[in-house]
Amino acid sequence: MDEVEALSKAIEMGRSRWGDTLPTFWWSLEGGEWNVTFDSEVTFRFRQSDGHLIDDTDGLDAVAAFLAARSHALREGLRWGPAFSIGRKSGEWYVGARQSQLGGQISIVVSADGSIKSTSVNPK
Repeated sequence: MDEVEALSKAIEMGRSRWGDTLPTFWWSLEGGEWNVTFDSEVTFRFRQSDGHLIDDTDGLDAVAAFLAARSHALREGLRWGPAFSIGRKSGEWYVGARQSQLGGQISIVVSADGSIKSTSVNPK
């Protein structure tokens, strides 16, 4: 599967969501998988080798991943501000938080089993 096939398949699969007005797309090849995201909202993953859709619907849900990240941040004494993001990529959850009203960001990667894979802090 090449980049054109990945985009075409994602458009076909997501058309019921947006109708005839196409959203903004971002797609990349990582580790033999095409990740096609539209409107920073939904990501389709396809194996490059055969174009098969990789379904991540099993495992940890978004709320559980967010709770794991929040618990980790609080346990580690990281400032946890009132602005958040969450997204899923290759079976892992990526949780972001603003550190304070003045800025800075925390990024926490939560594995499918709920464990914390990595944490990074970009202080401001």
